[in-house]
Amino acid sequence: MSTTHHTPKSARTSGDSGFTLIELIITLTIAAVVGAMLASVFQTSLTGSVNPVIVARSEGATEQVMEQITGQYVSLINGATPATALTSLQTYISGLTLPAGVTAATDFVAFNASGAVVTGTEALRVRLTSGGHNLAAVFTQTRTDSDDLPMAY
Repeated sequence: MSTTHHTPKSARTSGDSGFTLIELIITLTIAAVVGAMLASVFQTSLTGSVNPVIVARSEGATEQVMEQITGQYVSLINGATPATALTSLQTYISGLTLPAGVTAATDFVAFNASGAVVTGTEALRVRLTSGGHNLAAVFTQTRTDSDDLPMAY
């Protein structure tokens, strides 16, 4: 009579290869946890990377408006009536259609002996604000000498 010898499934011989079910479950769980951590890190990086682009765009729009204002000032101060250039420039600025998020403020100022800004009529201060950033320029009403060449821009 012959006897059949059965080897239990859990016993391995040197020729068996592969992973058990528990090893696969643990590996997949670890991979899922690491993947979730990486996804959260990359998401924060990607959403934060847009902010510098937005800031640069708003600063560029603000600088473009200031260049437009400066060009108008040059045109007015070189024109036939430079005495009214500042009031004309202030009127021009109040009528400008500004890009979204850009605000403009103007006021007439002067400078005292120590160089501090005081209320006056010597110069027009223009302040543009966009996204928490400020850009300012001061435009004067007169040139130092009537023989000065016209300004170029």
